Amino acid sequence: ELIRLKMLQRMASSEKIKRSSSAEEEESAPGKCPYSGAAKVGPHGTSLDRSGGNKESLGLPPAKVRAVFPYHVMVDTNFKILQVGKALPEILLRDTSDLIGRPVGDVLKIVKPILAGWDWPTLQRLADQKFYLTPVPFDDIITGAYIEQRDVKFKGNMIQMSGDTAMFVLSPDAENIHELSGMGLTMSDLPLHSFQRDVVFLGEHIASEVKTAHKLDRLSKRLNREKELSNTLLNSMLPATVSESLRAGKTVEPRLYEDVTLFFSDVVGFTNICDAVEPWDVIDMLNQLYTVMDHLASHFNLYKVETIGDAYMCCSGMPTPDEKHAQNIANFAIAVSECVHLITSPSDGEPLQLRIGIHTGHCMGGVVGTLTPHYCLFGDMVNTTARHESTGIAGKIQCSNVLYENLAEHSADSEGPMYKFTSRGYVDMKGKGKCYTYWLDGGSEHNEISSPAAIETLREE
Repeated sequence: ELIRLKMLQRMASSEKIKRSSSAEEEESAPGKCPYSGAAKVGPHGTSLDRSGGNKESLGLPPAKVRAVFPYHVMVDTNFKILQVGKALPEILLRDTSDLIGRPVGDVLKIVKPILAGWDWPTLQRLADQKFYLTPVPFDDIITGAYIEQRDVKFKGNMIQMSGDTAMFVLSPDAENIHELSGMGLTMSDLPLHSFQRDVVFLGEHIASEVKTAHKLDRLSKRLNREKELSNTLLNSMLPATVSESLRAGKTVEPRLYEDVTLFFSDVVGFTNICDAVEPWDVIDMLNQLYTVMDHLASHFNLYKVETIGDAYMCCSGMPTPDEKHAQNIANFAIAVSECVHLITSPSDGEPLQLRIGIHTGHCMGGVVGTLTPHYCLFGDMVNTTARHESTGIAGKIQCSNVLYENLAEHSADSEGPMYKFTSRGYVDMKGKGKCYTYWLDGGSEHNEISSPAAIETLREE
């Protein structure tokens, strides 16, 4: 209010220069405010002006007041409109002559604070509060048509000018350009004396900041999704620990793993199948087969090393050590040998059969290559496992003597044998000579993971 009074003082001073004689009278007149020229009001709302009143408002000509406060409404004690701002009639869809002398309650409605009506005692008690008003619909004088007002809201303060007049200094209640344009107004329609323009600019700035923040949030979430997808893809190609080291720019040193069990398999008659059908049929068959095997590998917590054509290689005990590496591979091999029957050959429609070889020992793991880094296993046990697979027969799981002893030792801790074996005897393996092997026929009833009932559940999945 002090800022507004100082502004009005400067404007009044310019008027006083033009009308020096009138200004001198106003300055010397008793009961006048030295800043605004308005009549001073006593404690009960009675005027202290003994000179008979001033025809001008705030020490300014009416035309100047209407221009400075384009949305103001001045009323008397009966709430009859005495004066309105120059922009108010247009926004209310009325003529100035139609508003002068009309009860203000027929033109504007106080929305907040909630009042029963236009009542002086109540308004005087709330004079220091902000008032929110809306236009009242009306009947057109000429046509008699019911006129709905625009969606316009006003806010402002009440200033009691003298004992018999009061002025509501209003401005459109808009916080941003969108709300202002919804009222059919622009920034130039806002009064110069109020801070409403600053409010709108601030609202636009905040809205822009919020919009930018939301956009950044969406981009951040999208980036996180893409990052998770990239990590998932990378972790499917390399162990998680290896991929993290490569992303950090570190060199992954080869590591020796003492207790590892490997699984090798290939499709029986794969060459004949490729000769009999189209390549896309072969790809579809392998995709179905590897989907089943990948699901089972994940179920038994194995690491898939690679697939080469119809060959599938996975391991347990590396890159994350696992005390039950032998049992994990054995259970996986039993499940695969049963679930593979769900996949049929595109050449004759018969269920596929696999040759499977499993072996346990120690090997080295490391990353090779820079263009397409690949996690590879090296060691004699890799060749030995491959020989157990290649010397096997269709639909059978050939198990090395070392792995057999490991599984037998594990079975000693249970109520009975965990696995069913059949001795095959010595098998001549290339580069290995004669090796004693066993057929792993399946899990026993004492094995909760690969018992016939458990395998049937996996088959249904």
